[in-house]
Amino acid sequence: GAKWNPAYDAQLQKYVANVNYLTSHAYAFARFILLHEIDKNDSVIYKNFGYSVFYDVFLFCAKRDGMQEAGVETQVRRAAILGYRDEYKKLSGLILRKYESLSVVASYVAKSMVTDYKNNVMLQFGET
Repeated sequence: GAKWNPAYDAQLQKYVANVNYLTSHAYAFARFILLHEIDKNDSVIYKNFGYSVFYDVFLFCAKRDGMQEAGVETQVRRAAILGYRDEYKKLSGLILRKYESLSVVASYVAKSMVTDYKNNVMLQFGET
């Protein structure tokens, strides 16, 4: 069978550490944004709350500013999220780094965040 090549250990450890760093900040950044958006009647974030918001939040914890090839609604949502990043950076110490090929990881983390929040609500308030 296939065996792991130990020569990749350091690279894998660095990758896992980077994903954990981004994921931790994505959860905190999402809460930060939601707390600021809670009183807005016309909140683009609340209107589209779910997977797409978490996906963008994760990617904006990395050094990514792009709005490339997105529909108007997506651009507006991303601009709203990006508008909070500098303040969050100052408060949290987030260090923006350039990462390659984050879309698959962002997709996985976004789905996990949605599931985590749903599970938390069910555990706190649901019937058993």
